[in-house]
Amino acid sequence: MQRSSEESQRSLEHHHRFAYAVTMFQVSIALAAVAALSRQKIVWLVGLAISLMGMTFFVNGFFLLF
Repeated sequence: MQRSSEESQRSLEHHHRFAYAVTMFQVSIALAAVAALSRQKIVWLVGLAISLMGMTFFVNGFFLLF
């Protein structure tokens, strides 16, 4: 019973990291669309930075580095 509970908690931690990654990717896609429509490079760069944060959360979802 204890082992199942610990495994469940670990799986939930993976889920949270992946959820953060998806959120970051969605925000970066929205910013990229705004940048394309407004032709503002700074908005595109901010979207790129947020997508890198999403990649960090994605990798962390697999390995639980932090």
